[in-house]
Amino acid sequence: MIGYIRTSLLPAMLTAVLVLTACGARNQSPSAAGGRGADDLTKEDLADYSTVMEAVQALRPIWLHERTPLLLSPRSGTESASPVWIYWDGTRLGDPSYLNRITTSEISRVVHYDARTASLRWGMNHENGVIYLVPVMGSVAPVIK
Repeated sequence: MIGYIRTSLLPAMLTAVLVLTACGARNQSPSAAGGRGADDLTKEDLADYSTVMEAVQALRPIWLHERTPLLLSPRSGTESASPVWIYWDGTRLGDPSYLNRITTSEISRVVHYDARTASLRWGMNHENGVIYLVPVMGSVAPVIK
């Protein structure tokens, strides 16, 4: 009887261990996993460019592409989707044109959030995601005119 219980539980236990291991590996950040993420640019990546826009266009142009609002927007196709929003250390600057005004020397990291993550973090109207700029220590936010 005991041998039967052990052999019948063994496949279930192995399945549970494999599922938990897979979930743990998926939730690791790129830096914790030892790799580089497609959703961020570091100071080293930005070093060869003068503005953040130049760096993003060269290294991650997909971040700037606007998607159609068919399923992601509460407007469901009646209006155009909102642009990719640019945030500077928690403050929304505006559309991607602001990336032309910011030099790479002011930024330590650029992070891209997809539409789902951006909407969860900042609320509705982020159908095309967010480009989040992490400034270097002591850097002052750009003046918006």
